[in-house]
Amino acid sequence: MKTNYLEIFLYLFYRLGLKSFKPFKNILRAKKNIKDYYKRILQNIPKEMLGNPIFVNDTDYTQNKATLFEYDFNKLNYKDAINYLDLYFELCVTLWKYGYHDNVYNFTSNSGLDKSNKIVMIDFNELDSDLESIKSDFKLKRWEHKYNYLCLENKQKEYFNQKVGLIFTVENLEKNWKINLIN
Repeated sequence: MKTNYLEIFLYLFYRLGLKSFKPFKNILRAKKNIKDYYKRILQNIPKEMLGNPIFVNDTDYTQNKATLFEYDFNKLNYKDAINYLDLYFELCVTLWKYGYHDNVYNFTSNSGLDKSNKIVMIDFNELDSDLESIKSDFKLKRWEHKYNYLCLENKQKEYFNQKVGLIFTVENLEKNWKINLIN
């Protein structure tokens, strides 16, 4: 027996009480936007900085294993925590050179260390490429309201504030912005 997918689709459409195909168009449009977003990022940023993603379809991918510190960051000794923060700031500046910025500041869950102890951006779905938006984040010190920052111990927070004051400046951002792009 041949399956008539159009009949099944129309039946489900009717049973769901939908009045138009607009929700399906929006889903398809969103999926295309995600695919285009990934394509732009992967054209600009070296894949090893993103954990070498391999796409299994248009929106799903696998990556190299990385150690995340989401639950264990405050278990690190002070020196190791500071070293990791330094790596995170280096990653941010390197991302700027390709025209992107980590605007969610989840440095313990969106980035981690690969097997050679290099920091990689694991969750690159939220990278921002809008320079004016990033400048605004800097002026508002948006990271101060983020979970990862709020969970830092006092000494770590002092170090973070010192580093962010030196690195997350509009001048530093503009100096490094897109300098590694060939276009």
